[in-house]
Amino acid sequence: MPEGKLDLALAVRSFLFPNVMVKAISDSEIPMRRRLLKQFALGILYGLSLVCVGKAASLPGRQPLFPSDCIAILLVGLPGDLESETTFSQQLQGWLDVIANNGKVQKLFVLCDSPESISLPARIDGNVFKANRTNFLALTKRFDLRTNSLTLIAWGHGGKQAATPVLHVQGPRLTPGDFRVVAGENKGLASRWILMFRGSGRFAGELAGENRDILASEHEMMFDSDPIGMTVLLRLMRVGAEISFLRLSEMLGRNTAAWYEERNVARTEEPTLWESGAVTDLGTLGGDWGDGYAINNKGQIAGSSSTAAGDMHAFQGEDGVLIDLGVLDGDSFSSAVGINNSGQVVGIGQTAPGQDHGFVWENGVITDLGTLGGTSSKAFAINERGQVVGESRTANGGLRAVLWTR
Repeated sequence: MPEGKLDLALAVRSFLFPNVMVKAISDSEIPMRRRLLKQFALGILYGLSLVCVGKAASLPGRQPLFPSDCIAILLVGLPGDLESETTFSQQLQGWLDVIANNGKVQKLFVLCDSPESISLPARIDGNVFKANRTNFLALTKRFDLRTNSLTLIAWGHGGKQAATPVLHVQGPRLTPGDFRVVAGENKGLASRWILMFRGSGRFAGELAGENRDILASEHEMMFDSDPIGMTVLLRLMRVGAEISFLRLSEMLGRNTAAWYEERNVARTEEPTLWESGAVTDLGTLGGDWGDGYAINNKGQIAGSSSTAAGDMHAFQGEDGVLIDLGVLDGDSFSSAVGINNSGQVVGIGQTAPGQDHGFVWENGVITDLGTLGGTSSKAFAINERGQVVGESRTANGGLRAVLWTR
């Protein structure tokens, strides 16, 4: 039996049969690429509990992810760049398709960065809201969890604010305490939680409770990059929506471990420059991860990185030095996605109210490009004339391509 699978089997066995002596396998005995399976095994065990009512017992994890008449919440975090925006959108559509084909969800709530672009399946009763802390906490007033079980799926970019793990959304980030508020409303009925973001292990640990099945992409250790498990999970759900939550977790762990094994990829991530066959680690802005998105003819790089405080900031990199480009209006989020040969950088930042705005950075100054009268805009590229292209919302909520000129 593969050692990753053995580790999961031992973990489940020791949980369901606590009197059985089982030797723990330390992290040092498991190759890095196979530790991920252990993380998934422990993540699911956070939330599993054996519940007895009178003489009847119900083993944890036996229900499918979407049992009949459940309430479902899909929470998509704030994308930090165009690539993650596209990925998150595709994953959200994947979940909508799964729920529509399953036909057992009684009520669906979607929280995402662009609610105006989402169309719910025709047969699904639901609502779509902007993904922010206010709307997330207000969900508890929109449904009755005393009579319906809950399934919540959350994914996106996670990080830290000081020592607190957070999920990035517009405005104030979501914390484990916010998730506990929503969990506390289900009054002891069954709930299932899938958490796919950096720091999800800490969220799972604080959510753990009776009748809560939780599958997190991490355990105690916060990984350096976003998890890839959501893509794997969707593939499994498309072919086996009725399998039990416990079986789904075991399959996810095994398939995710295989994903890394097949690609010979270790679970580390930092901005990397490929130049003439040589690979150079560009470092970070003091945090534990970063991404490079664009490079000009001078070898200057634009990207984003976590800071020592756990925020995401845009950077310009040259000769091994990363320059923190700052943020708009004192917020804690920015991401650079384009750069020209003059070193001018464009990207996406947040304004104080928590709205996305395109920006241009030049000679140490970051400038808000504004919008076409709407609430948000994004800058994607800049040419040698300093002209910037992107997109913007209009006053009536429409989305338009936009060209910014001096």
